[in-house]
Amino acid sequence: MTLRPGGYVSPFPAKEQPNYALRIEGAAVIERLHNLPTSDGGTVPCNPVYCRECERERTWKEGQTRGI
Repeated sequence: MTLRPGGYVSPFPAKEQPNYALRIEGAAVIERLHNLPTSDGGTVPCNPVYCRECERERTWKEGQTRGI
């Protein structure tokens, strides 16, 4: 996933890493995954299909603070 210039940037840390969630055969897809905090103090990578931060980065404009 590439970020649009001037678009929403998530406050959660994210990096390009392999996403094994939807892999059928072969190598994993390299995607931008957010590291979401857990209650025990660790982090877990998001699933881009269901992640609200991924959706916001795809669709929100700069400065937008609420969904339309």
